[in-house]
Amino acid sequence: MSIVRKNVFSIKYLAVFVTILAIFSYKLVNNVSAQSMVSLSPSVTTTAPGQTITINLLINQVTDLWDAFFDLIYNSNIVEFITATDGGFLSSDGTPISVLASTSPQVNPDKRLTLGITRLGSGLAGVSTVSSKTIVGLQFRTVSAGATTLSFINSADATGIVDSNLNYITSTWTNGSVSVVDSTPPPVIPPSGGGGGGGGSITPPDSTPPARPTNFMATSADGSITLAWSNPIDSDFGGVLILRTESLITPSCPTAYNDSKAKEVYRGKAIEKVDVGLNNSLKYCYAIYAFDGIPNYTTPVSLTAQPGAGQLTTVATSTTETTIVDNQTGTTGGGTGLANAPGAVVDVVSLDEAHQIFDRNQFVDMTAVTIGIYNKIMSQAGAEYNNQEKRALANFIQNGTPNTRILGAGERGGSVGSFIAAFGRLPRSVADWQDVVKIGNGRWPKQNNAKAEAAAEIVFKKIYLHAPKRTTNKYEDNAIRIIAYGLRPAKRNMASEAAAIKSFKYIFKRAPSKSNDWDIIRAIAYSGAKR
Repeated sequence: MSIVRKNVFSIKYLAVFVTILAIFSYKLVNNVSAQSMVSLSPSVTTTAPGQTITINLLINQVTDLWDAFFDLIYNSNIVEFITATDGGFLSSDGTPISVLASTSPQVNPDKRLTLGITRLGSGLAGVSTVSSKTIVGLQFRTVSAGATTLSFINSADATGIVDSNLNYITSTWTNGSVSVVDSTPPPVIPPSGGGGGGGGSITPPDSTPPARPTNFMATSADGSITLAWSNPIDSDFGGVLILRTESLITPSCPTAYNDSKAKEVYRGKAIEKVDVGLNNSLKYCYAIYAFDGIPNYTTPVSLTAQPGAGQLTTVATSTTETTIVDNQTGTTGGGTGLANAPGAVVDVVSLDEAHQIFDRNQFVDMTAVTIGIYNKIMSQAGAEYNNQEKRALANFIQNGTPNTRILGAGERGGSVGSFIAAFGRLPRSVADWQDVVKIGNGRWPKQNNAKAEAAAEIVFKKIYLHAPKRTTNKYEDNAIRIIAYGLRPAKRNMASEAAAIKSFKYIFKRAPSKSNDWDIIRAIAYSGAKR
């Protein structure tokens, strides 16, 4: 009897202990703050060659998300990037968004996809979720059989998410993969046989389409969207076909030229089309195809836009590197950020980022490195500035903006230094900060300083041994503006810069030491001007 009672007593206390342990474990687990998780869905994709696939970038456990950016490496022999579309989460409350994407070659056959998606506007909070939501949809075309990983570059300058105060959000990014399996049976080889008639040969039919259209962009207005693009230069180019789908949420884009669910918007050889009679509450996905006389159609280039005031979306499709900066239209290929965007897009996005810099007006927690950069700039500024102007400088150096973050704090500080050198003051307004963003992206500022440009012309003569022909030679005009305003290149070419440093030393008989010296070196390396 005592043994039974002792066992019952032990079981009761064991039950109490298990209950207490469970409560303690629950509290411990639930007191740990959840980390944001970013992943690709599906994480593993298996398909056949010649297919268009969509891989979504998902996020969960995030609070106050404002901006996401990443660099993704993939094997371009296996898959080819087509376009990126808004996934609906960042714009779920109706806030307009900007999607900028470009590709650049890495060690062959790898390519790098650089993408940024951000909310437009100021004074707003970001979006939050516990469950998985789609940030952006990535469309790829499968090229040939094989397997490739989709690998995020693990670097704060390359990959991350940011809140509405432009603070980095701690996050974990999970890679994905694509396997392309060719299940086509091998061709049947006919047996060799007796001779036939002599003579000619049979020419196989043309099955190769022209190159795809480039520089596809949409400009939104009330009830309409204006589409613009560049046609390919192939000799057999027959025209372009534009199809459209629509939805209250992010629409599924047309995937083939004969997509029965899509509406034909345009067919012809023009380079612009205004699509009218649209509903401002709907989102529209446009797909543009080039075709020849057969007709053979290209794979689509797609973008998503919504009618209304102010939303502009561009998709960069060129991957050809260049060392010449064309500031009228952006560089001719390969760069990141605003360098590839049309002027109208640059104006809208740079203005929004200027508001992000100037309107925050809060204390900025800086590192020892960024404090040093800040103090150096303030020592050059040479005037009294109010707290908002000082906080804007600290915010820009420490946090950057979606299209200047890739520069790093040092180059962001250099962009501000170039503004000070050109205009004789620290940026003091939204308009000033808009020009700083443009300078950091290699684009001409809106403001001009005749004195700075006149000084640049004197330097130009010393370098190139003749007066610049600015109205007839865009490369010489580029050189003047790079020297005067310190425009940064879209993509750095270290070999060109090394050669430019040697030229600088030969011409000026000294090593570069001041910020304007480096502006001169950039002009030599990137403007395209010649002696």
